[in-house]
Amino acid sequence: LWLPLAIAEYVRFTCDESILDERVTFLKERSLARDEDELFGAPAITRERASVYAHCARALDWAVARTADAPPNSAGSNWLLVEALREFGALAKTRGDAARVARNDAELARLARAAPREDAREDDSPFASLQRAAVLGDGAASELFAMLDPIRRSDSAEKMERYAAEPYVVAGELRDGRGERTWSTGAAGWMLRVALERILGLRREGARLRIEPRVPSAWERFEVEIRDGAGVVHV
Repeated sequence: LWLPLAIAEYVRFTCDESILDERVTFLKERSLARDEDELFGAPAITRERASVYAHCARALDWAVARTADAPPNSAGSNWLLVEALREFGALAKTRGDAARVARNDAELARLARAAPREDAREDDSPFASLQRAAVLGDGAASELFAMLDPIRRSDSAEKMERYAAEPYVVAGELRDGRGERTWSTGAAGWMLRVALERILGLRREGARLRIEPRVPSAWERFEVEIRDGAGVVHV
């Protein structure tokens, strides 16, 4: 799902839709067996070419088929799929691809029925939790951010003894309150996005900066400094 997500983010940030029409080749490799989650190999480069937009659409279709029979509690992968469907669906609407928009909407409805909202849990994967917060974009975002913040989990001797991990990096896993798989760049990236986009409500759209704060009611104020080229924006 990284391809449609990355392309959608690129277009949103730059407003450059020409990348969608670039024609590139495919990589060819055997399909995963039903009991496989990954495969190490050297895929071949095919002669077939298609637009980047078509590549993204195929990636989404594959992910939808892969998760169609997944159990409802497969929250991490399902919420990531929701994010990709929403972001790429916006591109499809802009391009007038009514069939893709309808297909995405139908899949979003199915996922909404299959995986109802989950509350923050003490023992959970920060990576999956932050994915949900980034997608939900509601009160769960600030709740999860506060729960997973390594500084808050280490702001007393008692908490530090339980957390037993670095207080300055994000943990990829929490087990009985103990931080594991620290220095997780994936979880850190999602945490930054949750903070900036879902709590502070800052989203870059081409030359514009959209500001829609959704901060907790207990906050009295917040301040952000955004560097954009040679300029600085204070919020």
